[in-house]
Amino acid sequence: MRTAWRYRSRKRATVTFSALFAAAFLIANAGFPGPAPAAQASKEGKKDASGFIRLAPIQVPIIVNRQVVGQAGVLVQLQLTDPRDFDAVDTQRARLLDAFLSELYGLFDQLEDRPVLVDPAIVKEHLGRVSDRILGPGKIRDIDILRTYEQRNRS
Repeated sequence: MRTAWRYRSRKRATVTFSALFAAAFLIANAGFPGPAPAAQASKEGKKDASGFIRLAPIQVPIIVNRQVVGQAGVLVQLQLTDPRDFDAVDTQRARLLDAFLSELYGLFDQLEDRPVLVDPAIVKEHLGRVSDRILGPGKIRDIDILRTYEQRNRS
């Protein structure tokens, strides 16, 4: 019986502490407004006045003679011709990433004999053609290759 009483007391104390913590948090943040509407919209990926869309990193395996010998990756940012097209391009983001991945997979397969697999100029040219095919010509002004890497296994 004594154990049950301790448990109930602790449970009440925990609830009371949680309620006090929540009240203190609300009082402390009462004077601070939330994020600005523009910052909040940009965080959600809905509006961006700069006209840039950064895509998720694209990673592709390097396959030589039916064996994976490493991987290569590219980090891409799209510069829009018209920043008002942000929503239209953003809705096609998943489709664009999938097409970029397929294109790079085929490109790196063709270039497997070269010592340096990831050449930013070649990657940019191929991704430009893919973006024109997916989004329509003229939507993307430039494709910025922010970072590339290539890592081969040690064997």
